[in-house]
Formats: sequence, structure tokens, C-alpha cells
Amino acid sequence: MVSLHCYTILEMKNAPPNGYEDWYTIRTHEIDARQRLTVPALLMLMQEASMHNARKLQISLWDEEMSNLSWVILRKELNILKMPTLGDKVKVVTYPAGFQKIFAYRDFWVFDEDGNELATASSTWTLMNLTERKINKIPDHIMALDTPEPDQCLPRPQVRLKMSSILKKNYSYVIRHYDLDWNKHVNNIILAKLMIQSTDEEVLRSRQMKKFTIHIKAECYLDDTLIVLKSTEGDRCFHQISDSDNKAVAMSISEWA
Repeated sequence: MVSLHCYTILEMKNAPPNGYEDWYTIRTHEIDARQRLTVPALLMLMQEASMHNARKLQISLWDEEMSNLSWVILRKELNILKMPTLGDKVKVVTYPAGFQKIFAYRDFWVFDEDGNELATASSTWTLMNLTERKINKIPDHIMALDTPEPDQCLPRPQVRLKMSSILKKNYSYVIRHYDLDWNKHVNNIILAKLMIQSTDEEVLRSRQMKKFTIHIKAECYLDDTLIVLKSTEGDRCFHQISDSDNKAVAMSISEWA
């Protein structure tokens, strides 16, 4: 577990001025058989809050100054203390945590109604030109946004994942229409779900994920065939998604307790 030293969030439990916060009630389609929020559903709540924050700051795909630019996630490091259950209300807090040429950093915090911390996530994003499908330099008006000091933010996601050298095919999956998002490619949460559900069924049924680190390496599109691979070593599961040419699309490591 990372050192939780972001006093602005931990003491006030509110978003900073350029951040966003909202309450969400855990619904039936977001839970597992134990009535606990699933990891993909937790990631979806975070994505929902981040998009609302981008729209509030007028830096979303649909804002005039963005000129056909859209945010795409490269890396996320999720730490889970406790999962909420059906009917619980949770507050998701998110904010831009810094910018660096072509990279943007964003933090997430999840609290219960009593202000107890449930989960955190740090993430790395970039801007993509949707016409050229290429990374774009972050515009000056975004670089100028106020962000918390680095020591008030979560540690940034690791740049490289140390993966298992033994990955075996678990299953294949063909991309369908509702796997695509507003960027017309497969949403990162779909990729996360495909990898997480390759975990052994006994682990999914009886254990709790404590950490999930995901790196997105490439885009994939409608009708693409994806190959999901995995390897298990103790409490850690290594996941990879490759395309039909065996090129890595995404990889992740999940840790269970």
C-alpha cells in the first residue's frame, strides 16, 4: 500500500479547486455474488468522475478549445482497502495531479459516508489526435491549470511493469460494438475486465483484490480478436492482452489477499 500523505484530501476529504467530487450509490449491476462492488465497476466510477472533471475544466473532447483531441489513459495504479457493498454510498474525489509535456497525471480517492478511505488510484494520461491517432503535446492552456504540489499527491504509476516470463493463453475475445467508447476504440475498462476475469475462478470467488496496476500499450477496434494470457505466482496474477499479431495491447498485475 502506498504512503497516504495527501493531506489536502485526507484531512478535508474534498476535491481541490480544479478537482471534482460526487456521491454514488452502489447498484445491483455493479456487485458480485457477495454483494461487493466489482473492480471493473470501481474503475468505471473513477472514469465517470474524471470525465465530469474534464468537462468542468472545459478540457474534454466535446469542448471547443480541444480541436479533436481526447484524453487516453496509459497507466493506472489502483490500491483497495475495502470494497463497498450493495446500497452503500461512496464519494469519488479526483483532480489533475500535474502535467509534463505529453503526460497528464490524475489522482482518485474513494471514501465511504463516514469519511473512511476505501481506495486510491494514481494514473497517467496523454492527449490523442483522433484524426491522426497520434499523441499530441498538451496545450499551454491545460499546462497552466493549477494542480496540487507533488508531495500532496499520490505517487505516480510505475513506468514499467515487471511481468512474468511465463504467460499462457487463457481465452480469446472478439471486440463488439458496445466495447467501444467515445474515442471509437476499446475502452480501458473493457481491457481491465478481460484481464481480471482471466484470474482463477477460486480467487475471484473467495479473495479480495488489493492492488491492480494496468498499462495500456495500443488501441484496438471493432472486430479485432484479442488473446488474453495469464500467469499466477503466489498472491500475484500477471495478465496480458495481445492482438492477432501477438503484439501487446495491454498488461497488468493484480495482487490478492
